[in-house]
Amino acid sequence: MTEIKPSFLKAFGKTFGFFFVAGSLFFPLIAYLQGEPMGFYQAFWMGLICGGFLGAFGTVMFTPKKIEWNEEKITIYCLFPGTGEHPWDELQAYSSFGKKVGTFLIKFTGKQAYQINPLGFKKTEWIEFMSLLANGFPEKKRSIWLGPIPLK
Repeated sequence: MTEIKPSFLKAFGKTFGFFFVAGSLFFPLIAYLQGEPMGFYQAFWMGLICGGFLGAFGTVMFTPKKIEWNEEKITIYCLFPGTGEHPWDELQAYSSFGKKVGTFLIKFTGKQAYQINPLGFKKTEWIEFMSLLANGFPEKKRSIWLGPIPLK
């Protein structure tokens, strides 16, 4: 049984950093467009709040405790949509994105898609997992998703 475990601190740090920078730039831009300039400290605090909230939310909701697999099945331990053990023949689709940044999606027949934040995993372990999917199930790769629903 192969398993990968994320670092929740790493997942939070990277997610926080992205949303901190985005919030620190976005909110002053909106204020400027409305004719109300925003000071440095206000922009900093808006970035801090945005990064903190979305970093924590993204880490808790989209970072699984671990992913285990072998030749017959995969088990994903997560809070949302819940821990699930699935035989590989139930794999319906997985996303072509989420290799380094963004949310990776994987869906099994009759179940809600798992949305996984790959930022907390070691790069080599995540590449190994992605290679397993690409080499074992190339026909299940999907580039177009409507939210958590794979299209083609």
